[in-house]
Amino acid sequence: MMNLFLYSTFFIGGLSLFQYSFLVGSLNRTYLGLFKGVAEASIIAYSPSGTAVTPYFSKTLFEKNVNSYFQNNEIPGSGVVEPTFSYEYGEYYSAAKPNIAYVSISHPMGIYGTFDKTARFEVVDSENE
Repeated sequence: MMNLFLYSTFFIGGLSLFQYSFLVGSLNRTYLGLFKGVAEASIIAYSPSGTAVTPYFSKTLFEKNVNSYFQNNEIPGSGVVEPTFSYEYGEYYSAAKPNIAYVSISHPMGIYGTFDKTARFEVVDSENE
C-alpha cells in the first residue's frame, strides 16, 4: 500500500512539473513572438501626404497590434495575456510621437510565482537605411 502511495505521489508530481513547463514554454514562446514584426508594423515613417518624417511608434496602432497578437496567441489552459504599455521619447521626439515602446506581460502561475517579462522596442533613425 505504501508503494502505491509513493508511485501516485511521484506520478502527480511529474504531471504538475509537466504542466508548469508547458505553461512557461507557452508564455515564453508567445513573448518571443513579439519580436517577429509586431512592433515594426506600428512604425510611422511617412506623413499622410507621402513625405518622409522621423520614424516613430503610433501608440494606438502599436497597442492594437500587440493586443491583437496576444488575442490570436492565447495560452492553452490559461487564457489571454494582458500586456501593459509604456513609452519613452528621444531627444527629437515629442510626447505624441515616441521612439521607444515597452510591452510588459505578467502572468500568475499559481504556486510557482509569476511570469514577468518586458520587451523593449526602439526606432533607430539610421542614415544607412
